[in-house]
Amino acid sequence: MPKIDFSSKNALVIDSSSLMRTTTITMLTTLGFRRVKGSNTSKRALELVEQGNYDLVLLGYSDLERLSGLQILEEARFKGLIKPTACWGFMTNDNSSEVVLHAMQCRPDFLISKPFSIGQLLSRLQSVLLQKQLVKPINQALDSGNLSRALEFCDFAIEKNISTIAVQQIKADLLLQTQHYAEALELLNELAGTASNNSIDLKVCEALIGTGEKDDALSKLENLISSSPLLIKAYDLKAQLHEDKGQIEKSANVLFQAMSLSSLGISRNLKLGKLALTTGKLDMAENAYKRTIQLNNGSCFRTPEPYFGLANIKREILKSSEDSREAEQQIKAILSEAQNSFPDNPELKVQVALFNSQLQQDLNNSADAQQYLEQAQKIILDNNITENLEQLKNSALMKLPDRLTKKDQLAANQPSIENQPEMSNKVNLQGIKQYLANNRAKAVKYFTMSLELNSENGSALLNLAQIYLES
Repeated sequence: MPKIDFSSKNALVIDSSSLMRTTTITMLTTLGFRRVKGSNTSKRALELVEQGNYDLVLLGYSDLERLSGLQILEEARFKGLIKPTACWGFMTNDNSSEVVLHAMQCRPDFLISKPFSIGQLLSRLQSVLLQKQLVKPINQALDSGNLSRALEFCDFAIEKNISTIAVQQIKADLLLQTQHYAEALELLNELAGTASNNSIDLKVCEALIGTGEKDDALSKLENLISSSPLLIKAYDLKAQLHEDKGQIEKSANVLFQAMSLSSLGISRNLKLGKLALTTGKLDMAENAYKRTIQLNNGSCFRTPEPYFGLANIKREILKSSEDSREAEQQIKAILSEAQNSFPDNPELKVQVALFNSQLQQDLNNSADAQQYLEQAQKIILDNNITENLEQLKNSALMKLPDRLTKKDQLAANQPSIENQPEMSNKVNLQGIKQYLANNRAKAVKYFTMSLELNSENGSALLNLAQIYLES
């Protein structure tokens, strides 16, 4: 493999531990990086990313930080700060499936387990930066937002046989992004025949959905989840297909299965909460909404929606309760907490008034219901809110059915796993040998088998995650 010259590269190391920052900065300086900055895991880190033109950003995560490291990675992706030309690495001392799988959904270029040696870091950097160097003109076009120019570079590189598979995958991504699904499907099927991997198979499913071949997509997703149960996005796609067919309970089951692997995504928790409400699974819905509120803290995806989810659960309980006072007090406390958490949100104030109006209608208090409705209308006029009353009311009431079934808990359909940590470690080592020999398909099989023998084997999980990121 050709060696990368780091002498022109700039790097940023983000970690809450001053010792870890200093150690990593020293490593990068030793490797020859021109300029290396450090920052703790705070909003200042994102400001540095926006201000600087970094070739490498290493983001640290510690299980003592709660979610701050993951939140920075999430927000960087959300704000478009992760440029294709730059390399982003996620450093973690927590190899649990929740953290690793959630980090993968933010699509860093690589994951590395803390503590690591300078040799391990060098190996990761050489592999990723070399690949980026080969497709640099394409990534530069993507950095500037010129998708058509990027596609032109892809076609030129494919014609000249330059890094063909990597370029074809980039082109397929661009075709999916621009909704040229039929062309994307043709290219992906060609790729699957020569360099099949989980990432390509997942994109084939996306293209099939885009072309309307949803039954074929569902069949492929079921096979993909069966063979690669860590592909969380496959669960999301499968759940959406079931929901599109009106199979709400099946959709909830799929998401519940995904949540047993990784429960840190706000959007997935919200979706599960809404589906659980629709199917009358109040306990499951409550757990999902409470989890979302915990994840809200400091997240760029924070939303008042889970508070309305909890309030609607109490509203449904209130309908069948002989004594409404306790449920009313609980609803009042939930909505008060929502407004305290989002004090500068006039739309939220409208939604609270509309919710209370419906609640009073449920209790046959017509005068109070009208009073709350007039309050909502006044807030809309005073704040020049463009959303109409009906839209805000629907979002506040979560479109709940009139009648819900008794409380029930969906069971995760997980296969039993025999815990054999010693054998798991041995199989993981075989996977590493296959990876180093560039036998990726065999390596995936060994790492997957290792996790089947011991689901707590963080090393095997991290190794498997890295192969997915590289594919």
